[in-house]
Amino acid sequence: MAARSKNSNLQAAIDNSVRQEVKEDEGYSAPLLIMLAGQNGIVAPWWSVRRDAQLRDLLKKSDHLSGAMYNLCTKIAAIPLRVIPKDRSIRQHVILADEYTEYLRDYSEFGGGWEQFISKWVEDYHSQDNGAFVEFIADGAPDTPVRGIIYSLNVLDAAQCTRTSSPEYPIVYTDKYGNRYKMHHTRVAAISQSPSPKYDMNNVGFSAVSRCITAAQNLIDIAVYKQERMGSRPSQGILVTGGGLDPDDLETAMSVGRMNDDESGLSRYSTYTVVGNKNYLNPKLEQIRLNEAPEWFDEKESTILGMAVIAMAFGVDARELFPSIDAGSSKAEAIITHIKQRGKGPGHIISVLEHMLNTKVLPNYLKAEFDFQDDSQDRQSAEIGSVRSYTRVRNIQARVTDPRVERQLMLDRGEITQAQFEELELIDGRLDTGVSVEVLFYSEDEEYKQWLGDCTEENAEEKKIEIMKFLVGTRAAESIRKARRAIAAIEWRFFPKPNPLDPNAPLPRDSDLDGMVYDNTSQERPFATSSRRSPSDNESEMPDESYADNERVGRRLPKPVVNAPDETQRYQDREAGKL
Repeated sequence: MAARSKNSNLQAAIDNSVRQEVKEDEGYSAPLLIMLAGQNGIVAPWWSVRRDAQLRDLLKKSDHLSGAMYNLCTKIAAIPLRVIPKDRSIRQHVILADEYTEYLRDYSEFGGGWEQFISKWVEDYHSQDNGAFVEFIADGAPDTPVRGIIYSLNVLDAAQCTRTSSPEYPIVYTDKYGNRYKMHHTRVAAISQSPSPKYDMNNVGFSAVSRCITAAQNLIDIAVYKQERMGSRPSQGILVTGGGLDPDDLETAMSVGRMNDDESGLSRYSTYTVVGNKNYLNPKLEQIRLNEAPEWFDEKESTILGMAVIAMAFGVDARELFPSIDAGSSKAEAIITHIKQRGKGPGHIISVLEHMLNTKVLPNYLKAEFDFQDDSQDRQSAEIGSVRSYTRVRNIQARVTDPRVERQLMLDRGEITQAQFEELELIDGRLDTGVSVEVLFYSEDEEYKQWLGDCTEENAEEKKIEIMKFLVGTRAAESIRKARRAIAAIEWRFFPKPNPLDPNAPLPRDSDLDGMVYDNTSQERPFATSSRRSPSDNESEMPDESYADNERVGRRLPKPVVNAPDETQRYQDREAGKL
């Protein structure tokens, strides 16, 4: 199957889809439900433009909700972003990666920087059912494909963006003057949380704020209740002397009490209002409190439950948003929760951002990477790497696997890149497909034929120099890879193999190990025998597996140093004064 470009892949998907609406350029359209939004409930029903506007208002009204949003925005903005080349051996790719990193970090949001961009994007992504919209700024008209470099990113107001059913022009942007602009898919990204599968909704989603509307409103109601009941200077209570009360006397007493509070400079709290009748023969004093909360009301419990719902909606650990929830938990529980939450909200956001940058902004040979790590994760990764390294050595020595198999496993686990895998294979005389580099001498490729077609033992060094000069002057990535493979083929065929006894030498070929045994008393090349090498008395074929009881996995105790016989004799002679 021939490789297609991103644009041709999109067009092929459109042409072969059963969805007829994606094949028609409808200009701009909006879901029918936009006109059906009512006024019942806290916000308008899903979905409408009015609902998204009310979600923004709710975010600003709720201290708890806005605090959770700020916490999440700063958490994501603090994660360093960098662009790296997939093949670090190509210098031009390294230079371009640094340039893209600078563009994203310094020139996003018209010079506002990456932190400003990501804060806006995270807020819209979590508070707007319509989603978050990003404009990729490059040369050309907004309805034409991007041809050059994308040198800036800009968050568009979600309220000004209308989704369409056209994959080629997914967004129509309306500016403040009413002008509409069709946005080509290479110049805009429209991403929503939990997008609806209904075809007429055009991927409108259900945001985090939508998932915690009731909990946020409940916390707002608690704050308003406290303020109105106890923070707007209500009377603390009524002191009744004697028997019954005359309504006029009570109203007069309350008015006099408010004037007295004004004169006393009381702005939030009030004193008691005293009423009664001086002619009552059997006086008594009765207290009636007016600003007490109901007996069933527990503010702490209500707040904790509300914050738990908000944290669940945002996909983060509730302890990060509300520290008091952490009370009474053990250190082990905190560590487990810390590790588990990486796969939730923050991990999902980073995955979405990486996909957007890798598919919309960066060329195929670069990729975006967020350094979402900390000391505990680094330590855990180091311990896992140590165990895997020990296992690899054991498997190779036991001939359960070979170096190529272990490298493939490392590649699958992400421990090495594809470029690193190919480089290690070239050192061992293989291409990344597993075949010998010597097949390049028979290749019909023009560049291989030019370098290797007439290469012999007599002119091998000259050919290497010719290829190296070519490498210095070229910037073509594919030609650089071919040149490196050609050099590896020449070295493998015509130059002496490295000494297997050299600890810094590459692993020998499998065929070199068959029927060989190493002479422990000589540094010459191994001589042929009918058996494999046997370990000497002072060494073990397997790594030392002794561990201290309190040591972590992967950290072995050092072996005790044993003096050789000649060193022992020299020590005894020195003590005896002979030396």
